Order: sequence, then C-alpha cells, then structure tokens
Amino acid sequence: MIDPLKFLPPTDFRDRLNLEADPDGIKSADAFEWEVNTPRMKSTTKIPEKLKALMGGSWPLEDTQRPEVSDAKAQEACSESALERILSKGEARDKANDKCLQRLSVARNRLSPIVRELSLVYPNCSLMISGFFLYPQGGGYMGWHTNEGNACTRLYLSHAPEDDKSFFRYYCGGEYVTSWDKQGWNLRQFEVTKGDDDPLWHCVYANVGRLSVGFRINKNLKPLK
Repeated sequence: MIDPLKFLPPTDFRDRLNLEADPDGIKSADAFEWEVNTPRMKSTTKIPEKLKALMGGSWPLEDTQRPEVSDAKAQEACSESALERILSKGEARDKANDKCLQRLSVARNRLSPIVRELSLVYPNCSLMISGFFLYPQGGGYMGWHTNEGNACTRLYLSHAPEDDKSFFRYYCGGEYVTSWDKQGWNLRQFEVTKGDDDPLWHCVYANVGRLSVGFRINKNLKPLK
C-alpha cells in the first residue's frame, strides 16, 4: 500500500507491492481487461503486474510544500452544483483553475520503461506524460475542466490506499458518473474531443493520499514495415 505520511515531508513515496524486484522477470501485457467499457470512458482494477511493478518504489516530490487541505472545499469543487454554475455562465474551462495537489518528479530512466509497456497496448501511438500528482489526504482535488484544448485519448493510472475514498467524476450526455477508486491501482481511459457540443467535463476528488500519473495518447505513428 501507499502511505502518504512517508511522503511528507520526506521525498519518498513507497508502494509496498509483493512483486519481484526485477520487473523484467514479469510478463508484459499487450491489452487491458476493462471492467467498465463505455464509448467515452473505460476503467479497470485489473492492472498488469509488470506495469504495477514499474510504478512501485520511490517517487520524489517536485512540490515539497504541502498545500492547505479542506475536505469541504474539495467536495464542493467537485460537486454537480459547481459544474452547473460554470455551465450557466457559459465558461469554457480547458484546464482546471481550482485544485489542491502536489506534483511529483519523474526521471527519464523511470518513465521510459513505463512508456515502453504502454506502447505494447497502444501500438503506432505517441505517448506523453500529462501529469504526475499526489492528491493529499484530507481534501485533494482537481476541479471541473474538459482538456479540449488538447484532443486525444487520456490514460490515468492511480493508486488509493482505501476503497471509495477518492473518485474520478465526469459529466457527458446530460449524465453525471462517479467512478470511485478501489484500494490499490485503478486504470481509466477516456476520450477528449475538441469543438464537441458535448465535451467530457471531469474532476478528481480525494480524501486519502492518491497517486495519479496521466498520459496523452495520439494514434499518429506509422507502423514499421
């Protein structure tokens, strides 16, 4: 499990997984087994063992100062009424301007094997990291936004120490959907579109220390001959 108290103020974030120390000894996967599969969002807790092993270990903080947290503020920022206020004003919100999180630093030698594993699932695609965050215990969050300024497939791998204490929530097709994290690793994929009359508005809430790493995926590479 991940213990956020090991992470603040020290710079190590420990993931105690009972996996081999050498991830090269674990078989790679070329597909994900989605437990939820809709046109705009997919999710699963069945994460390939090698990907979990590569995500384990220590991750240093880039933002070393812990932000002030308020669970009430976090819940309000990720509420349905918060989005309704944004929509009533006709606001476009490509990026969240209301958030409480800390950025993690990732070295190239740690990122490269993770990208290599993902490239087996997403061949002929370019993959770019889009965020590596710790949502602090007690009220971490990222408010409502669409990301429509950068249309692509988004993939997020997150870790939560407890069931149903953090979530990814989205609004699409006139419906709110709350996807609660389960203890351990959670994987979500969703589609971001540009100029869409029905963009996928989304937000993140955490009442526990939640680790999250995201990738932008674009199918823009030619297959090797």
